[in-house]
Amino acid sequence: MRKITSEDEELVKWAMICHGSGLLGLIIPYANMLGPYYILKNKVKEFPEIEVHAKAALNFQITMSIYFTISFVLLLVWVGIFGLILLAVYELIVVLLAVLEAHDLEVYEYPLSRTFVE
Repeated sequence: MRKITSEDEELVKWAMICHGSGLLGLIIPYANMLGPYYILKNKVKEFPEIEVHAKAALNFQITMSIYFTISFVLLLVWVGIFGLILLAVYELIVVLLAVLEAHDLEVYEYPLSRTFVE
C-alpha cells in the first residue's frame, strides 16, 4: 500500500471519480463509459499514474455495456430481466470495491472484464 501525501489528493480524487463514474450507466444507458474515457483523454497528461485506472475502468465499462445489451435483447424471452438485475447488482458491488481500492491508489483488477483498450 502506497503512502498518500497531500500532493496525491488530487490524483486520488480523479482515480476514484474514474471508477465511480461507471455507476452513471445504471441511470443513463451507455453513459458508464463517459467518465473513464474523459479522464483517459484529458487527465493523463496532468496525472500520468491515472492512465492504468482509466483503462481498467473503461475496459470494465465496455464489457458491462456488452453484457447489458445482451441481457436487454434477452428480455424478448423474459430471461433478460434476471440478467439485468444480476448485472446491476454486480456492477454496483464491483465499482464500489474499485473506488475503495482507488482511494489507496491501488489498481483494481475487475473480474469478468475483457481488454479493449490497452
